[in-house]
Amino acid sequence: MTIRKRDRTRERLLTAAQELLLEGGFTMLGIQPLTERADVALGTIYNYFRTREEVADAVVEILISAFLRSMERITHGLTDPAEIMAASIRQTLFWMKPGNTFGRMLFLSGLPMTRYVYQTRQGFTRDMKEGIVAGRFTVAQEPVISSMIAGGVLAVLMDLFLGQVESEVIEQVAEQALMMLGLPPEEAQRIARLPLDLKDAPDFPLSAIEYLPPLEAA
Repeated sequence: MTIRKRDRTRERLLTAAQELLLEGGFTMLGIQPLTERADVALGTIYNYFRTREEVADAVVEILISAFLRSMERITHGLTDPAEIMAASIRQTLFWMKPGNTFGRMLFLSGLPMTRYVYQTRQGFTRDMKEGIVAGRFTVAQEPVISSMIAGGVLAVLMDLFLGQVESEVIEQVAEQALMMLGLPPEEAQRIARLPLDLKDAPDFPLSAIEYLPPLEAA
């Protein structure tokens, strides 16, 4: 079996997995429903995944890869740590729309999203530390501020998904985060509202071929 065939079969399995997760959550992610939806032989899946938990982990990996790609795009060319932090927060929140497939996958599918939460926090922590080293941020309690920023962003993500707040709060969240990092209010407000080419979240199911490394030959 060539690498291309293996990648295409994995693509079918993980596309089917995402469809089942969006339709009924983790409880629908059985091996038989998955192989039937992907139209592959029942035994084939074990050449790729041993359990449905491994399938779920691969879907999370796709989500994280897509998220990181969006962060790289929105911060490309930026050198000011404050602009990088604000852009990252705004793009993270801009991905969320009431009821969209990203939000359904994040909050309703039953996927183990600890890795996504950890990845989000690590990104903000890295940006914060780089800003401190550069003398741009002044932070007395780094772990506390890092947790408050990441936790606040994730809480607003859920509120946006549920329609409890409007998209106008996105710039306000970035502004408040910059003030927590020591920027004066006027500067925080200006940076949080700089023009950005924000992109919507891609619609699920996402492509494993696009977002995961190619498989090795069998």
